[in-house]
This record gives sequence, structure tokens and C-alpha cells, in this order.
Amino acid sequence: MAFSPTEANADFEQSSLLCNEDTCTCFFDEADGVNTNASQMFDDCSCHYDEDDAYNLQKDMSEHEDLASGLQRSLSELFERENHYLPQADFVLSATAQSSRNVDASSRRQAVSWILKMRGFFRFSAYTVSLSINYFDRFLSLHQLPTGKAWTLQLLSVTCLSLAAKMEEIDAPLLLDLQVGADLVFEPRTIQRMELLVLSTLGWKLSSVTPISYTSYFIIRLDSDIRTKQALTLRVNELIFSCALEIRFLRFLPSSIAAAATLCALQEILPLQVAEQKRYLLNTMPHQSQVELMSCYPVMMELFSTVQCSVAKEAEDSVPQSPVAVLDASFSSNSMSNATMTSHSCPPISPAPSKKRRIDSPQK
Repeated sequence: MAFSPTEANADFEQSSLLCNEDTCTCFFDEADGVNTNASQMFDDCSCHYDEDDAYNLQKDMSEHEDLASGLQRSLSELFERENHYLPQADFVLSATAQSSRNVDASSRRQAVSWILKMRGFFRFSAYTVSLSINYFDRFLSLHQLPTGKAWTLQLLSVTCLSLAAKMEEIDAPLLLDLQVGADLVFEPRTIQRMELLVLSTLGWKLSSVTPISYTSYFIIRLDSDIRTKQALTLRVNELIFSCALEIRFLRFLPSSIAAAATLCALQEILPLQVAEQKRYLLNTMPHQSQVELMSCYPVMMELFSTVQCSVAKEAEDSVPQSPVAVLDASFSSNSMSNATMTSHSCPPISPAPSKKRRIDSPQK
């Protein structure tokens, strides 16, 4: 889209994106009371049974009961709070039906994809990225963006990631540094004004409950070693972020998405524990989350089965048919492997500044 930097910035100044900074009111969330050290508690809680001392056995059993009770209370609080951090229902219906005036599936996917790329570049935590996507969707459900201004979605994605990084990261990147790989580069003061609008629109409620909020609670109770649990956590997070790209998953609760992702990951890594974990989730989750889990899980399985079939088909089509082709393929595979190792050892390089267009301030 062709436009001058001065025109774009002037559009921002005059558009409905701006809020009245004097009327913004801060509404801070109440302390959620969720025990974020539950994982550490689990690791530190060890059982030393003494066959000659019934008191020690009873004490250890009591500690385990207290831990289980604490985890259940934390989950119950998350289940209760998640409904306060959802996009508006009418937006979800119109977005999933591809009839939203504010954003289409392709534009949203592009914005979320950029946020996910920034996670790898800056090593953001999974919760930081999940927060930014939550802010993005909630804002779009509450505020109508100017029509015909495609750059506003990019400005919004940068703003939401900036706010999430300030909420969760120890060292949040500078606003200019944050815009890696973006088609446009916005001035810091432009992003700061947009931050005020997002904050006021969201009512300053930023401690969102996202699917990532549930990951550790669903995995910590599994009968497995720490390495397997770490692998499960990484896989669950991957599944959650892959679903975040799909606009149709907006209709599911965060707890349902997290539970479905956990079952999908277990099916790959610990298939023998799927049935038991499913019973636990259904007994633990509220009724609405249970109903949505039963709908979300098949959709997620179908999505990733399609992806796996596509990958398998490509691999099958690439199988050589002759001994000479086998040798050629082997040589090609080794070359590609070496190239991949080399590329992975190199840090990501941001695009050259000369290739970016910068949104400058209008000249007074």
C-alpha cells in the first residue's frame, strides 16, 4: 500500500485510534492468589517413608494431600478468572464466520505470525507471547480500527507485544529494537500513544488467563520424569501457538485449548497416560470447559493430522527410485544437514534498516 510517512502519522493523529489521556482511569486487577511456585513445591516435596515410623508416613501423606489441594485451588481460580479476559462474544462469532469488519483470518494470521517470530528472536517466555495475542484479540473485539488502513494492524501487534514484554520480561526491548522484520517502523512516541489506547480499551486488565497459564498445572501431576515433563511442556506450547494462528480457535476457552493440547502432546509422547489424564481433566474442569474440550480436541487432532499427512506425503514423494538416485539423495541430504547446522549456529539477522520505511512525525 503506497502512502507517505507523514500521511500515515497524520492519519494516526486524527483517527479514532487516539484516546483522551486525561480521562484514562487505571483499574488494576486484584491479586489472583495463584501459587506460581507450585512446580517448585512439587519438586521439593519428597517422600521418605520409614517402615518403623507410622508418624512419618502419615505426615508425608498429609503433605501430598496439601499439595494436591493447593493445585486444585489454583486451577479453580484460573477457571473462574479466564472468563474476564476473553474477546467479546459477538467479535468471536463474526471473526470465526469470516464476517468481521475489523480483521480477517489472513490479516490476523499475519499479525500473530509476526508476534511468534519475535518470540524466537528475543527469547520471550511463552506466557509473554500468549499475553500479547490475548491483548490483540481483546482490543479488536472492543475497538473498531479505521478502514483501509492496513498499517494499523501492524501498529497494534507491535503495541500488544510491547505491553506484554513490559508486564513479564525482566529486560523489555526498546520500542525501535522490537520492530524486527516489520515492513514499517513506527516512532516510539507513536507506539506509546497506541499503548495508552490499548490500556484504556482493555480497562488496564492485563493479567490475562491464557492457555499457557494452565500448562504447568496439567503436566505437573503426570507420572513421569522431569525431562519428559519438559518435553511435554514444550510440545504443548507449540500446539497452543499453532492454534493461535487459526482464527477458528477463538471460540474455545483457554482452559479447553490447553487441555486439548495436553492430550494431543500425550498422544505423541506418553500415549499410555492419555485415558487417565482425560478422566482427570474432565473431573477437574468446569462443565463449560468440559463441553468445549470435547469439541476442541477433535478439531485440534484433525488440524495436526492434516499437517502430519502433508509432511509424510512430501517425504514419500521425495523417495528416490534407483540406486543412483539413492546415492544422490544421500549426498543431497548430507549437504542440506550441514547447511541447516550452519544456519542454526548463526544468530538471526534483522533486516537492513535501509529496507524499512519509517513512520516519521509530521513536520510542524
